[in-house]
Amino acid sequence: MSHTKRLNLLIPAVSLSAILIASSLPSKSNQFINSFLTTTCNNSYTSFMEDDLPDLFEENLKNTFDNSMMVPQGLSISDDYIFISMYDYTHTNNSIIQVYDKEGNLVNNCQLYNKAHVGGISYDKERDLLWVSSYLGNVDAYSVKDIVNKESSSPRYKDLYLGQNLRCYNRPFETAVSYLAINDNTLFVGNYTITGKGTVKQFKIDMDKDRTIHLKEIHRFRVPTSVQGISFYEKDNNTYMLLSRSRGIHNPSLLQIFKYNEEIDDYTKSLVNSKSFSLPPLVEQITTEDEAMYSLYESQSTPYRKDNNTEKTLIKSNLNILLSSIN
Repeated sequence: MSHTKRLNLLIPAVSLSAILIASSLPSKSNQFINSFLTTTCNNSYTSFMEDDLPDLFEENLKNTFDNSMMVPQGLSISDDYIFISMYDYTHTNNSIIQVYDKEGNLVNNCQLYNKAHVGGISYDKERDLLWVSSYLGNVDAYSVKDIVNKESSSPRYKDLYLGQNLRCYNRPFETAVSYLAINDNTLFVGNYTITGKGTVKQFKIDMDKDRTIHLKEIHRFRVPTSVQGISFYEKDNNTYMLLSRSRGIHNPSLLQIFKYNEEIDDYTKSLVNSKSFSLPPLVEQITTEDEAMYSLYESQSTPYRKDNNTEKTLIKSNLNILLSSIN
């Protein structure tokens, strides 16, 4: 069932005094683990992983992790750049967005105005904005030019509250936008859950001549537990929805793929078909470009790094191989 709600948002530069959205993965619980055990994985990620990302990505990311307590969370790609958002595990320093070119060179390290968890980011080509999840169910939108060129940036559109009904998993009286993505001029925002279903809300994006943002909620639907990222891919007149799901440092993550349909309001129902694939532990956001899926992991950051861990922070995968098992 679709839900419609009109939000006309004039965005002044108003400060937000708020506490930090939860930054660490939850401890294991039987219900949390069982939600993964009942999901059948079709293949290991090694069967569709590609190895053509330049080594310079990992070298520069490792340099960041070796010299800070930054933890990567959000991932998005434009024609020229790859954007990776990070928060400070100690909550001492502001969050950042690192900008890389396609060869893996670090172009910019842009400091944001707050210490938010920045769990999701998405490039908006039509408006040249980078949408970023913020505090307490809010979303910000930054100028891409600012993120690429400036040492620090404040958002062009600030504190867009989209978190109604998106409950924070460990703070029951608060809301949180844990991940987001843009597809077909709509913004999808969702919350991370441990034992209950998550919710994704879909907003149509409009901008006036005076560049005022208008967001209209056009749909919402339920998703499984433990979703960390959402992305979409168009092929052969089908729209595929990809969900990354993580359950802790000692367990494989999951990639779950559905055929997206706006008639569906609950993707956890047994009648809704999906395919699932195992991923390395601690997956965060995923995004697609051309015929590839990129997945981001926090396992190499200092707070989560294990001895002898050889997993990468950024992995590229072949979408054609993934989708061939669905069709």
